[in-house]
Amino acid sequence: MIRSGRALSHNWCEFFVPRLEDRSVPIVVAQSPFPFFWLLMASKLLFVEEKRDRVSIGWGTADRHFLQGEEVVSVEWDKPGSGDVTMQITSFSKPRGLLAWVAMPYVVLMQRKFVRDSLRKTSNLCRST
Repeated sequence: MIRSGRALSHNWCEFFVPRLEDRSVPIVVAQSPFPFFWLLMASKLLFVEEKRDRVSIGWGTADRHFLQGEEVVSVEWDKPGSGDVTMQITSFSKPRGLLAWVAMPYVVLMQRKFVRDSLRKTSNLCRST
């Protein structure tokens, strides 16, 4: 789910994870705030942590990104056999440039929408497997 970006992609936001093994390849998020208009935002893969019952991916914004910050997404299977899953999304960012400062209320709104939609989609994906 997380390795492929499926749980993090939505009808308004696509999350492209080409190869998690190669940290030089950027992670790309394409967002469509308006019909037929897409914003491309490149980020750098910071780490991938895979354990028996937990997967975490962390990335940071690239130099030409609209914002400056990092994000971590973790999925953990609570107890073997219970079917319980915990997902945690941690994000911090600050505006990079005047346009980003002006757009910050919209950015915060979209960040919250991303978290809400990702949690909902992960829940649905876990139920269907």
